[in-house]
Amino acid sequence: MNSVANLIPYLPPSLSALITSLSTALKQSLCEVRLRRDLPLSFSTYGETFFLSSSGKRCRVNEAMRSTQYDMEFLLGNLCEGSVYRHMSTMKEGYLITKEGIRAGICGEGIYKEGILSAMGDCYSVNLRLPHDIPGIADSLLGFFSQPRSVLIISPPGVGKTTLLRDFTLRVSAGDAGRPLRVALVDERREILPPGSPCFCRGGLIDLLSGYAKADGMEIATRTLSPELIVCDEIGSQEDISAILAVQNSGVPLVATAHGSSYAELLRRPPMKTLLDYKVFSMIFILSKENGALKTTCQEVAV
Repeated sequence: MNSVANLIPYLPPSLSALITSLSTALKQSLCEVRLRRDLPLSFSTYGETFFLSSSGKRCRVNEAMRSTQYDMEFLLGNLCEGSVYRHMSTMKEGYLITKEGIRAGICGEGIYKEGILSAMGDCYSVNLRLPHDIPGIADSLLGFFSQPRSVLIISPPGVGKTTLLRDFTLRVSAGDAGRPLRVALVDERREILPPGSPCFCRGGLIDLLSGYAKADGMEIATRTLSPELIVCDEIGSQEDISAILAVQNSGVPLVATAHGSSYAELLRRPPMKTLLDYKVFSMIFILSKENGALKTTCQEVAV
């Protein structure tokens, strides 16, 4: 999955030229590019955040290249394929997703109508999160899947939950944990496995429900696809929890992700506490970063 190559066509010319000039190693390690109107551009790998001058050299924040109003309008126009109105439903929720699975976090002016968030006005910043395909990152999780089981993967934002979930889905569906499993992948935001992406072809028995709300996708999968495993990303709403409880009553295991840094933290959030009280997951898989490297901790859930 060449994320930077997929990103370049969306960018304003000055930023496109700047990123193109970076070394191959640095381009491959980029995970975020942030544009803030009238403020410095910033770039992040999994280990650091840094700034670049207009000549492409690392620099201090006061010497960094800045994003202009033109840059923001150019980028948003491309991300929305020329129609901001058509994408307003996701923009007002704070994000856009490209067909290649690049996720743009949108920060701007919220517009309310009768107390309900109905649109987004001026855009002040865009955080471009680049998906990565890292074969092997799910090795430690696959070791627990000689038999399908329900697992919750948690970490703070930006640590690598979706990257791990991507590798896990591809490999468990292809039989890397034993026999190939029929996996129903509910990819609500179209960022786990964009259809037609090169990494998608590494998978096996995957039925992809792309763009479905998690509750709808899980219900359809259970009713029509006879899955042996359901996979979804970033659960947490009350609607998600209700759908998950219904799936568990059908006997289909679930592998999902959620934001969090510990089991104790999950217990302080009522929707997640409901799942834990019902013993939906047999294991909590905790991701963290230690000196820039991914660290995994497993916690079995007592039945």
